[in-house]
Amino acid sequence: MKHKESDPNSDIEKWSMELHQRLSFRLARLQAVLNNQAISILKKHSEFSLVQWRIITTLEALGPTYASQISSVAHIDKGLLSRNLKLLIRNGFIISTAEDKDSRQHRLFLTAKATEAHDHLIPIMAQRQRNILRNFTVDEKKVLFDALDRIEQNVQQKEI
Repeated sequence: MKHKESDPNSDIEKWSMELHQRLSFRLARLQAVLNNQAISILKKHSEFSLVQWRIITTLEALGPTYASQISSVAHIDKGLLSRNLKLLIRNGFIISTAEDKDSRQHRLFLTAKATEAHDHLIPIMAQRQRNILRNFTVDEKKVLFDALDRIEQNVQQKEI
């Protein structure tokens, strides 16, 4: 019996098509591209890493809060968050104050330096957002964000 040799190019094409249909693969690939783009922009216009920018923007949106809240809202690993908070505090972007009731709890505040850096970057990052969504209608954006919200809810259920 003769074995039929497969065409390596068609195998690659088949696997590529299968990967293209896997949502988690597509989202991970998209996240990598988005992260690389954001990192490039941040390097050009600031001294922040991507994690530090996420911390600054989350803290700006929430107002004075705790590291645990930033971790929860931004989905940043607690160890990675802690290391970056130390750098941001050391570099004068964040102030950490112990709570009167429990000195183990530290409330985090943006400094004027952080607010100035944030305000400088926001128009740049807003333009990036507009560029990413430029080919979508208002209704398509609503559908996209609704779909992303439902995917996130489904994934958080943890059961398969």
